[in-house]
Amino acid sequence: MLSTSFPRELAAYFTSRLIVGRVVFLWLALSACILALSCESSLASAVFGALLVAALIVQLRLWDDLAERDHDAVFHPHRVLVATGHVLYFARFCGLLTLPVAVVLGFVFGLVHLLVYGLLLVAISVLYAIPRTGLPKLLRAHLVLLKYPVFIWLCTSDTNPVQWVYLSTVVYLAICLFEILSDAGLRSGVAWRALVLIEVVVLCMLLILLIRIFS
Repeated sequence: MLSTSFPRELAAYFTSRLIVGRVVFLWLALSACILALSCESSLASAVFGALLVAALIVQLRLWDDLAERDHDAVFHPHRVLVATGHVLYFARFCGLLTLPVAVVLGFVFGLVHLLVYGLLLVAISVLYAIPRTGLPKLLRAHLVLLKYPVFIWLCTSDTNPVQWVYLSTVVYLAICLFEILSDAGLRSGVAWRALVLIEVVVLCMLLILLIRIFS
């Protein structure tokens, strides 16, 4: 039984859903991309980018878990957000994270980054407003994961657009492949096999191009 204390439940959420191997590895991968794209910028910008992407991961993962509570109640009843009595507090915490992210984006990276962040939040709101049955599972998963290339762009300044497109697409495809191979719910029918094959081929081609670009 979970504690009735929101701070303790928040700590339990962090340890069970955020401070875990796959999320830490995701942060490291995105931070490495930010560092690679910020090689012509200051070290401070790269550090701010790594911290900012951590905040974005926390906010959007929490938002995703809040949106998936009904689904998780059936398939993952042990999760903190399913059993908690403080859903409203978690939602407020998720919303409050917008403020520090917006401040850093506005003062460190500029107005355009702030506007793109706003558009990202609107897009995520629209996507989560669509019932799970309204979109095929594979399509919904791929749309949700599009936030990560946006994260990379948001957390870098004076980014080379060609490098960003190639690098963020490689990261996106790698994350998509991981999600498909780790989630049995996405491996239904025959479409996923063809999609995996296509994504692997494109990923290999992009990796070759990336080596040439950054060499």
